[in-house]
Amino acid sequence: YVNEIELGIHKGGYSRVRFAIPESCMNHTKLELKLYVDNSITDDVSPLSGDFTVFGGLYRGVSLLITERIHFDYLYYGTDGVIIRTKVDAESHGILELEPHVVCGETCNDVFVRYIVKGPDGHVVASCIGDVETIQKLDIHPIQLWNGKSGAFLYTVKAELIVDGSCADCMELTTGFKKISLESEDGFILNGQHIRICGIAKHQDFGGRFSAVTDQEIERDFKLIDEIGANAVRLSHYQHPQYTYDCCDKGGYITWAEIPMLKMTENAALMANAKQQLSELILQNIHHPSICFWGVQNEIAMFRDAPFEQKNIIELCKDAKRLDGERIVACANLYPLKAKSRLNHLT
Repeated sequence: YVNEIELGIHKGGYSRVRFAIPESCMNHTKLELKLYVDNSITDDVSPLSGDFTVFGGLYRGVSLLITERIHFDYLYYGTDGVIIRTKVDAESHGILELEPHVVCGETCNDVFVRYIVKGPDGHVVASCIGDVETIQKLDIHPIQLWNGKSGAFLYTVKAELIVDGSCADCMELTTGFKKISLESEDGFILNGQHIRICGIAKHQDFGGRFSAVTDQEIERDFKLIDEIGANAVRLSHYQHPQYTYDCCDKGGYITWAEIPMLKMTENAALMANAKQQLSELILQNIHHPSICFWGVQNEIAMFRDAPFEQKNIIELCKDAKRLDGERIVACANLYPLKAKSRLNHLT
């Protein structure tokens, strides 16, 4: 709420969310912000259950974002207004796909986006200018691959929103290029080489801090993960803070990111919420090169193995592939599930 005006409701406690303050409030000399959080049990918001504690309260940062009238659309699934997709083609060229989302008001005439791409050494490797409704594709060659622990090479993408010749808004994200696949005989392949995955599952919690971890606790976790020689991280069982994914990128960790679908029911609203959380997870984090797997469910067969679950998982898989055709869609199943169960063959 702002000055007792309801701005909106977000169902899900892990992804980033933004709301627009009405222009009518801008004439006030004082803005009173009220944010209510509720972790009571519901039947339409995941997770419905889990082997981790779901604490109440506000455990991530809150900030006020002030923009010009024409700006990147920060309300688009809580993203920074530019969706960055990368892939490596057959000629080993890096293909960078830049999808802008811009709030222009009545017209987008004379509004452009200028993209500047810097390589791992900080030098500009590509640039272009495009309109606000067109996806730009840049061919970058030669490239340095994000190669896990062998070399976590990162590129920086800067997007500037040009209005009447001046920069009205700017965003910047890091990304990287890689090729991944799963083979029945050879296992996980990263940039043409087999990688034996040796990793850990990490929750967002810490002794004495509970879920309200800071960057300091996250860094300490990664020091311990590095100390034991792990090369992979499964971020259990929900979307983590952006800083965690940044650490995975820089540290060269093969990363599994997932939504908190731990108990599935036949409630259509619960499925709609899962699709929402999956869209937010992918679109807010698609630029992170460390992420190799999108997880769509975790051990739902602990409660049952039913045809409706299989149907729903197929839908989530299709959504994940529609949003990101380069990553592997995955799920985790509990060991009592029969090997022949269709739940083991959907992702």
